[in-house]
Amino acid sequence: YFYRVSRSEFVAVLQADYVLVARAKGLPTRYILIRHVLRPASSQVLTVMGLSMTYLLGGSFIVESYFAVPGIGWTVLNA
Repeated sequence: YFYRVSRSEFVAVLQADYVLVARAKGLPTRYILIRHVLRPASSQVLTVMGLSMTYLLGGSFIVESYFAVPGIGWTVLNA
């Protein structure tokens, strides 16, 4: 799922006008990809990762409460 989200974001950002301008200026491809593409595309990926972490912690809390084993889910809930 992360791969699909990141790929779609990269494709969308690569088609942006400022990437075309950066290429027209003659900037190296590596610089364009890191500076102009990776930064804007990473925001959507980080959002999806944050949502996945909440599901992971919620699932761990359910498993820990079912098996009566203290762990990170219980610690996060008590915090």
